[in-house]
Amino acid sequence: MKQPAEIFDFDDYKAYLLWREQNWDGRGMRQALAKAMGCQPAHVSQILNGEERDFTPEQALNAHELLSHSELEGDYFIAMIQVARSGTVTLKEYYQRQMAKI
Repeated sequence: MKQPAEIFDFDDYKAYLLWREQNWDGRGMRQALAKAMGCQPAHVSQILNGEERDFTPEQALNAHELLSHSELEGDYFIAMIQVARSGTVTLKEYYQRQMAKI
């Protein structure tokens, strides 16, 4: 299996953020995400550690800016979060198609 090298190698935002955390310059990515998102570091850790909650679209946008994504990467990142948040199969499939287009 090839090692991920960019955001487009992922279809799950939590796996992507954990990968980014491993490649983060220095320590404290979760702290930086929490500050950018306007939430507690514990909230970020709970979500990234597998809790059945997801970041809000607003938090996704703030994380995208912190992570210095290009516009295309940001669109993909936010779509990944929307897939995770989707309450119906139809909506989930819609966002998955958006990811495929990107």
